[in-house]
Amino acid sequence: MPAIPQARRRWALIALCVTEITSWGVLYYAFPVLAPRISVETGWSVPAVTWAFSVSQIVSA
Repeated sequence: MPAIPQARRRWALIALCVTEITSWGVLYYAFPVLAPRISVETGWSVPAVTWAFSVSQIVSA
């Protein structure tokens, strides 16, 4: 198997870094914006929605 050129590896690493930062941002920073709407649609209080999100993160860890 031939070696991958260093420049190509660098661009792949940059792309992976940008993708990772974006995905974490979408997951964690969108939640406070969406929590009130989730609360209205489910009938749960905002603290209950936040608690459920926190528990889901603990379980996934």
